[in-house]
Amino acid sequence: MKTEIKNKSNAYSGICRIPIKKHKLLGILSLAAAAVYVFAYSFIPFNPEYGNHASTFSNVGRDHRILFAVWGFLVCMALLVNIDYLVRKYSVKTKFPNIMGIIGSVGALGFVVFKNEKHQKFRVSFDSEIYSGDYFGGPENFESSDGIFSFIFSLKTLHTISVVIFGLCFAFSLLYCLISLAARSKKFVALTVGFGVFMILAAVTFAFKLSGLSEAIAVDLVFILFFCMNYITAFDDKSILSDEYKKINKK
Repeated sequence: MKTEIKNKSNAYSGICRIPIKKHKLLGILSLAAAAVYVFAYSFIPFNPEYGNHASTFSNVGRDHRILFAVWGFLVCMALLVNIDYLVRKYSVKTKFPNIMGIIGSVGALGFVVFKNEKHQKFRVSFDSEIYSGDYFGGPENFESSDGIFSFIFSLKTLHTISVVIFGLCFAFSLLYCLISLAARSKKFVALTVGFGVFMILAAVTFAFKLSGLSEAIAVDLVFILFFCMNYITAFDDKSILSDEYKKINKK
């Protein structure tokens, strides 16, 4: 009885509850589809009237809504499936990476739904109203109203917030996995430091030179990293592989 309880506690409990061989195939196909699409998407003609960042994925998506929705779906799918596969492959004993991935997926839905349009604005206000009269069902008279809180936001604001949620959640999800693996294996220490440096360089690049090409390069580099960690045997650390993963390699 004790052995059964232990096995249940160590069982995989991630997002993709499919056999690991099918999970592997899904991960490879999703990475390949997303990488090709991201590269091709960066060559879609853009409207120069959108300013210095006219070629970014978001601005191209203002004129190509369906193509942008496909971009968001494929990229999000590839990241979500491959983070989950990495967790499964090395038995990362926490749901934090998957939780971050799910929140990041909500961000992806947000930046697809909310168009990157700054000219369409909305006002949200909260007021305190005072009434006088009978409190037992009789008529009430409106006396005054005081503004408590009011702010204006645009679709661009909602879009940008969603992009930040998407990017940070998936980045920290992967970073957490790498830190967790680095604590168990020296092989992942340099990789963890390298990814941390990559995050900083990407943030600096986007701050000074944001374009569709720079976005495509950053996203595809992350896809390459996932492919190497998840599916290239030379990058494996066999001493910390999950029992489930070892079993399929023996067959």
